Amino acid sequence: MLLRTLLSTALCAGLLLPILPSVAVAAAAADAETKPQVIALIATLGDQLTIVRKRPTRASDVEPYSRKPLQVDAQLLNYSVLRGLDAAVAAAEPEARRVMLRWRPSEELTAQLRSATVKNADELLFAALIHQLSQMPQRADWDRIEAIVPSYSHVEKDGLPRRIGGIGIFIQPVGSEWSITDEEGVDRTNEYKADAYDTVNPHSGVKGKDTAFVAPYIYFERLTLDAKTLRVLSRQPLYANTKYSDPNAKSMDIVEGISPAELVSHLSALVEKAAYQSVRGKVEVEVGPVKQVPGK
Repeated sequence: MLLRTLLSTALCAGLLLPILPSVAVAAAAADAETKPQVIALIATLGDQLTIVRKRPTRASDVEPYSRKPLQVDAQLLNYSVLRGLDAAVAAAEPEARRVMLRWRPSEELTAQLRSATVKNADELLFAALIHQLSQMPQRADWDRIEAIVPSYSHVEKDGLPRRIGGIGIFIQPVGSEWSITDEEGVDRTNEYKADAYDTVNPHSGVKGKDTAFVAPYIYFERLTLDAKTLRVLSRQPLYANTKYSDPNAKSMDIVEGISPAELVSHLSALVEKAAYQSVRGKVEVEVGPVKQVPGK
């Protein structure tokens, strides 16, 4: 409860950055008669994070993870995504003109999204986005639309559980004294303790390995749409997470080793970098402003 309260406060206070203006960059050598591409950019990640925590032990018929939604400002993380997406498109197509779109779902749609499963919520949001775009006559002046929409995972991946999607924070706490037995009755305790993951110290940036961590994550798709027909031209899925662990933390609760403000900062950086990489590929970047690190 303390984490949810503090994190919600941090997400809604003083961290919302202005939306980027439309930018036009014309190449000096471009033919004067050549009309530059007009690309609309939009992000629809919703207004909820999911806090997922692994249970220390469980019965065979109990979900091994607890899941709780956390309400956030609907535009907070969308702005981070747009910054990364805008920087990537500018780098890839410097002659193009980018148009930033901001869309806030209706109260009715928001209520439907909150009561739906993760997968169904993603489908509802996509359908609503297409409907909203279809009502915009400005599309006649655009060539394509790049949209970031939530995606959904059916399988466990990179230490994170199945059945998660969108944006959230996964918490794998310090191992308990309880033994871990799988569905077939096999003791997996030693395997679990030996299964360390690559982690980062949230305060120093030093890399390490640990079985306990806090991991901001994102699952999304970058959809390229034809602006005139709204036909999906391509889908680019992207999944990213960063596992944070402080080996010097005194508390047994891994969450106490990283503050809500740090979590927000790391989550915003993660989604901005992921949006950039969805266009430019897996390059090492510094976030805000985004630029490629030499030699990578």
